[in-house]
Amino acid sequence: MSRPSGDFPPGSPLDDPLKAMQFQFHGHEVHVFRLSLDPATGQRQRTNLGMIDKTALTVSATLKANCSPAELAEIDRWLANRQRLAQLRAELAARTLPEQIQQVAQWLSTTEPDEQTRRLAEDIRANWQRLRTALQQRDLL
Repeated sequence: MSRPSGDFPPGSPLDDPLKAMQFQFHGHEVHVFRLSLDPATGQRQRTNLGMIDKTALTVSATLKANCSPAELAEIDRWLANRQRLAQLRAELAARTLPEQIQQVAQWLSTTEPDEQTRRLAEDIRANWQRLRTALQQRDLL
């Protein structure tokens, strides 16, 4: 399937192929759509080109087959941006973790233990173990 050409009014956002794509999240998938104008009605239409696995950030074979090289380049840019956002989120979490730990310690010191607090403590312990392992593997602990 090739990308339609020449059916976008000049100056329209759809005139730019890089603005003629849409990424829509559905659970663990990201559906990729091509936006175009229906020549008969002049209405905008969306064509589902395929999907990206949101967890692994991998492009399906169907999506690769349905896209032009320019669209694949736009998808690559989108994927790179998503990966960078994930890196920034992880860095922000690491940089704010000491303060969050202090706040959790303060909150726990004033909270009556109940079933929810015990489950939360189990989750904190499990994640703390994963963090300790990561710190040890990087010779940071």
